[in-house]
Parts: sequence; structure tokens; C-alpha cells
Amino acid sequence: MNSGETPKRTKLFISKATPGDDQFALWIAPRLEAAGYEVFADILELDRPQPNIST
Repeated sequence: MNSGETPKRTKLFISKATPGDDQFALWIAPRLEAAGYEVFADILELDRPQPNIST
């Protein structure tokens, strides 16, 4: 790589701030992957907490 070249970046991290951002994150992530990016989105990758229900 020459000193004047910018390195190619192919990894993206998407972190949504509120539940209102869910639909946008779910919409954009597969489109970015289809364009060749490696996408990590918290809504897609992290387990959601389950409510604690006692019986």
C-alpha cells in the first residue's frame, strides 16, 4: 500500500439507540451485506434478554 492510499474498509458496526431504530437496522443490514460489507448489528447478533417469569 502506498502512503497516499486509503485502506479499504469492509466491516460495519450498527448499534441502534432505541426500539424505534429497529426497522431501519433490519432494513439496512442485509443491503450492506449484499453490497459486500461484513455487518455486525446488535439487533441481529446479540441475544435479547428474556423476561423473568416465575411459575
